[in-house]
Amino acid sequence: MILYKNSKIEIRKSAIHGFGVFAKEDIKEGELLEECNYAKGIFYGDALDHVYRWPKRGKDYKYATIPFGFACVYNCAMSTEKKSVNWECDEERDLYIFKATKDVAGGEELLSYYGPQYWIAHEKRKQIKKDIANGIYTNNI
Repeated sequence: MILYKNSKIEIRKSAIHGFGVFAKEDIKEGELLEECNYAKGIFYGDALDHVYRWPKRGKDYKYATIPFGFACVYNCAMSTEKKSVNWECDEERDLYIFKATKDVAGGEELLSYYGPQYWIAHEKRKQIKKDIANGIYTNNI
């Protein structure tokens, strides 16, 4: 099986955070961006910022995964209205599928929407890291 990656996308330095995925040329709503396989397992530390739930979001999922390809490089839109990328699980082919949710102009960064639960967990992990660095985190990890 050969996985698809749209030739219209690339990774560049992002003004939002580190690197991001950008349109090299115009992309139409619904256009396939990429198909990604993944690693599943138990993830710790900074890797948790890149975990996707298979095959469903929320609490109804089978296992945690980290998709390959550009999946972990899409930065976050601050609202669902501003996102330009969405993902779904193709359970039959055992892949993540990323598609454009709206027209994207060449040069524009493609953004996913992580949702509020992501940010709550992210901030909690940041605080734990800070506490560990300061020697005040007392829970067993």
